[in-house]
Amino acid sequence: MRYLMPLLILAACATTALADEGVFTKGPVFTDHGPVADVDVDVTMPIPPGTAFKHSFDVSTAAPKGYTLNPF
Repeated sequence: MRYLMPLLILAACATTALADEGVFTKGPVFTDHGPVADVDVDVTMPIPPGTAFKHSFDVSTAAPKGYTLNPF
């Protein structure tokens, strides 16, 4: 029982290590950023009314002083 948690963590890490790296590519829009993978999705899937989408951006440097994304 004492070794169960480390064993489970090791098993979880091993499964992610087996991921197929060959399916990741650069771009096509942002070619100098991290790799992406195509996801097969049913494009006819309806989006329920009231659905909210959230997204976060990971940036490493701040914008220049005085820069505004949308000046209007």
